[in-house]
Amino acid sequence: MPWIGPVWRASHAVATGMVRASENAATSIAAGLSSRAARRGVLGPGDAPPMDGGTDGYYDYRGVLGIGSVPPGLRDGEFPLGRFLHPTRGYLGRTALPAAAMERNAAVIGPPGSGKTQSFLVPWIVAGLRAGYSVATVDVRGDLHREIREQVDREGRAVGVRARSLDYGDPSRSVSWNWVAELSDDGDVDNAVGSILGRSAPPNTDPYFFNQDMMLLRGVLELARDSPRRGRITTQSLLAMLRDREVFASTIQRYPGSAGAERLRPMLSLSPDDLDRRVSGVIGRLDVLARPTLARVSTRPEFFVDEVLSEPQLFTVVAPVRDGQMAQMLSALFFSRLLYHAYERFGSTAPGVPLLLVLDEAPQLAERIDIATVLSLARAAGVTVILAMQDVGQFADENERTAILSNCGTLVTVGSVSDASARVVSARLGEHPVLATSSTRAPGSRGGTTFTRSTTTAPVLGMREIMHPPFGVRPAMVHSRELSSRPFFVEAERA
Repeated sequence: MPWIGPVWRASHAVATGMVRASENAATSIAAGLSSRAARRGVLGPGDAPPMDGGTDGYYDYRGVLGIGSVPPGLRDGEFPLGRFLHPTRGYLGRTALPAAAMERNAAVIGPPGSGKTQSFLVPWIVAGLRAGYSVATVDVRGDLHREIREQVDREGRAVGVRARSLDYGDPSRSVSWNWVAELSDDGDVDNAVGSILGRSAPPNTDPYFFNQDMMLLRGVLELARDSPRRGRITTQSLLAMLRDREVFASTIQRYPGSAGAERLRPMLSLSPDDLDRRVSGVIGRLDVLARPTLARVSTRPEFFVDEVLSEPQLFTVVAPVRDGQMAQMLSALFFSRLLYHAYERFGSTAPGVPLLLVLDEAPQLAERIDIATVLSLARAAGVTVILAMQDVGQFADENERTAILSNCGTLVTVGSVSDASARVVSARLGEHPVLATSSTRAPGSRGGTTFTRSTTTAPVLGMREIMHPPFGVRPAMVHSRELSSRPFFVEAERA
């Protein structure tokens, strides 16, 4: 039956009593009488088990939040979810996650075109700005700023913060950020090396060569860090040094006290051909960052990453997925530097502006940023992380995948998620006790049927229930551990 929205706000106490009474009544129905929901093939919270004793052929949603169990935080939160969607009773009122739940990090899983960005990421970005966060995000399509402006217009009130971007596709509107100028200590160097080369050797390759490239790049960046001209060094400068043996040697000799000089000095004894082979891998990676399109916004140190933490603002790294390694490297360089600076706030009595970090297509950055570690440290550094992905299988390492999702207090699935994603979500939700009915018919033409009720266990939500909800227009499942152990559904809203 349709559910009237005003009941949510105006008469919650009365409605709660009525609903609880009806749910109690439903559970006491005789086993031979199936509920109206069961006749439709959908079991909801409080529904009696089917009279045939089994749930095969039924969509079983008995494990989701009942209407009488909806926590108050969902009515008063800041981060919108959409309308509450009961599996058998339709829509209730609008729901939103409270900031306390969002602070435990969140992940949104859904295939392309499912509405992850428009239904969740964009409204959450705007909500974060209104709540006083500084929001840093990656734009993987190139239209995120437009969608955010449209969301603000729909809400009818300005946000009141400035918006800036690092956008090599539109230099006239982009800040100019020289990542080399940000290198100030060993942590910066390590993060930059991982962002450019990756955190580990590519699969099915000899790690010896990867480790050699790491040592070389680390030495080169240490030289740049220790140079008094650091603000004028660019990716092109680093490439010029590696491509010219004389410049390479003179740079090492110019900074004899640098850790980079000590690391690289043995290479001066290599023959020209051996040296060329030795530096070729790093040259290939740095060349990606030296493309003219990127050079237009990365040569002048006019912007520094720590500015994002100085006052609430929206900062977007425009890094379209179609640009491959260049987009991934630039995003990783920026966000690893931002997080490293945020970690400096550990234990501070004046932690500063909270940061909301929104990473769409998060698995694209997993080989360059240790996302599991980021999530585990985020809250203590005043950082809230929101990840979006198409499929949990995009995180190739199962242990890493488990660590990432376990550190997300809120999990949302939208659209027809994959088998792998549904399996992981179902395992996260666990099992719960349910009533089951069995029937026995006495022999003979006059024999009666005896019904027996028992308690068994079943998944809170099975894979089919997660992948293909048979209700709503754009149903999305939400599980927020801060609010309830039980999941619930919302109608994802799109403009």
